[in-house]
This record gives sequence, structure tokens and C-alpha cells, in this order.
Amino acid sequence: VDAAHPGVQAFAYGAGHDLRIGVTGGLVVQQVTDPAAFRAIIRHELGHVSNRDVPWTYYSVSVWWTFVFVALAPVVVTFAVSDPNYVLLLGWRVVALAALVAVVGASLLRVRESYADARAAAWGSAAALDRILGDHPSPRGRRPSWLREHPSPATRRSLIEDPDGLFHADWLTALTTGLAAGTAFAAVESVLGLVLNAQAAVVVSAIPVGLLVAAVVVVQAWRVGLREAVRGCRNPLAVPMGVGLGIGLAVAPLLSLQAAVGPFAEGLAGWIGYLLWACGMVVLTAMVVRWVADSSRLGVAAALDAPTPRSAVVVHVLVASLLLTLLLVAGFYSLLFLKTFGPSPLLDLPLSAVTGAAWLGRAPMVGAAAGVGA
Repeated sequence: VDAAHPGVQAFAYGAGHDLRIGVTGGLVVQQVTDPAAFRAIIRHELGHVSNRDVPWTYYSVSVWWTFVFVALAPVVVTFAVSDPNYVLLLGWRVVALAALVAVVGASLLRVRESYADARAAAWGSAAALDRILGDHPSPRGRRPSWLREHPSPATRRSLIEDPDGLFHADWLTALTTGLAAGTAFAAVESVLGLVLNAQAAVVVSAIPVGLLVAAVVVVQAWRVGLREAVRGCRNPLAVPMGVGLGIGLAVAPLLSLQAAVGPFAEGLAGWIGYLLWACGMVVLTAMVVRWVADSSRLGVAAALDAPTPRSAVVVHVLVASLLLTLLLVAGFYSLLFLKTFGPSPLLDLPLSAVTGAAWLGRAPMVGAAAGVGA
């Protein structure tokens, strides 16, 4: 208890099983002056403890500072001794990756706040929380909403009134997942390429990345499936989520720091080949995510009578990770092929197909002409 602090604040902290809640002197006074508000604030912090948010908060903060000191700082130092072209190629990628890390970390913290509110509301403090947030001023400053650690009071109040918004599928989350997975894949592949050949590095790198992506997609699909089972409605965002994930995976090779070492694509033909590869990656990813969404509905229906759906979710994650690993292997192996041999084989394939179709169309005419000549 910080008795000297006049503000009304509380926070959860600690490590492992030794988790505690710190309160200020103003909140202690509120226990007498406004017991309902005091209970709502304490229940919100207990919600963080119950949801195991404390280690995830530390994790988000540590990831950002690790990125700053391990990745960002050395690159900034490199700028001072590098030629301008290399600075340009590397600089915008570093800025994009820093923005990605900041957006994902802030989004994780905002989501945790919303779920702590939901837990406190379920424990009987919905009205008090709504009153507290109604009296809370809207955040000010130049920081955009997608970089803030807390949702706006209006957003929190709307989710307390209707928690259905917590179970919506979000294509932006899928996009950032694809970007994070793709950049992580490129980094792991680059490290493994020092001890393995290029093909083996692609396969080995795809296994952990595919498992992590599958965990995100399957958990999200099951949450949407539970909402559909309770509400009796279908969520139409399976395909947009798949498209968002596919776009993230397709764009990530451009953002990776490894792409700054050499030219990513040679000339117009190289970029056309990359665009064809990206379109194929998006289509295949959307198909896989659509399958995950459809199979999750069947899993939810089968698991409603079970004590817990945990085992079914684990099996679903493993199966989806196999599919996503195969997708990553096929996609990034074909990208490796594209970088190694150029876009000519990829561009010659549709040309050969058109030429073959034209020849087949002319074959009967040639045969008839030969018959007439005979």
C-alpha cells in the first residue's frame, strides 16, 4: 500500500505464484467513501491475476526493449558507417518492424484490459465499472489509439455492456500475425542457413512458425465458434481472416532485414513473379483458414457436452499446424526457387499452357487439312 499517494489506483504485479495487488492511499480511502467502486477496481486487478495477465504484460514490455537494444540500436549504429543506399534499404524495414512490434505489444495489453473488465463484470461489478469509466476522461495526447496500452473508456464500457465484441474475428489481428510469422520465419531461416542447406533450412524453420500460427488461428476460430453456438449466428470473417494472414505472410519477405542485403527481385519480370507467388500464397492461406473455421464449428458442437474442450483444441492445433507447416514449406520453398532460378520458369508455365491449348485447338484442323490433301 502506497499510503502517501493520493490517487485512486491499483496494479497487479509479481512473478510466478507470488502475485500481489498494490493500491494507493486514495483507493484505501475509497473503500469507505465508495465501496462499490473500490470492489470494482480490486476485482479488475484480480481479473488480471485470474487471467494470468501479469507475465504477459512483462513479456510484452521485455520484447519491446529487447528489440530496441538487440536489433534497433545496432542498426542505428550501422547507419553511421554505411553507404546511403544501404541505409535506405535497411532503414525503412527497421522502422516497419519497430512499428509491428509496438502495435502487437500495445494490442496485447489493450486486450488484457478488456478481459479483466469482463472478469470483474462477471463477479458483479458491471454497474460500478461502467460508472467509473463514465467519469474517466478520454485519453489525450498525440499517441494514436493503436499504440495505447489501454482501450478508450467508451470502448471498455461498450464491451462491458455487450461482451460479444470480445469474440469477433479480426482480420487486422490475422494480418499482424502473418507479418510477425513471416519475418520470424525469415530470421530463423537465415540462422539455420549457416549450418543447413537452403532446402533443409526452409523445412526446419516452418515447423515452429507453423505451430505458433496454428495456435493463434485455431484459438481464434474456436472463440468465434463458441460465439456462433451461443448466439446462433455465423461469423462471415473466415475468408477475410485468411486473406489477412496470407497478405501478412506474402508481404513479410519484403520487410525482413535479410531482404536488404541483396536485391529482392530483379527487374520487372522478378516483381511480376513475386506478385504471382504472393497471390498464390494468399489464396492457399485463405483456403486453410476457411478449413480451420469450418472444422472448429464441428469441434465446438462435439465439445459442448465435454467437461472442457482443451483436448479437442490441442488436437485441432496439431492438425492445423501440420497444414500450415506444409503451406509454409511449399510457399517459401517456391519463393526460394523463384529467387534462385528467377521468374522465367514461373512465367513460362502459363505461356506453355496457352501455347499447348492453342496447339490442341489447331490439331483437328491440321488433321482435316492433311486428310483433304491426301
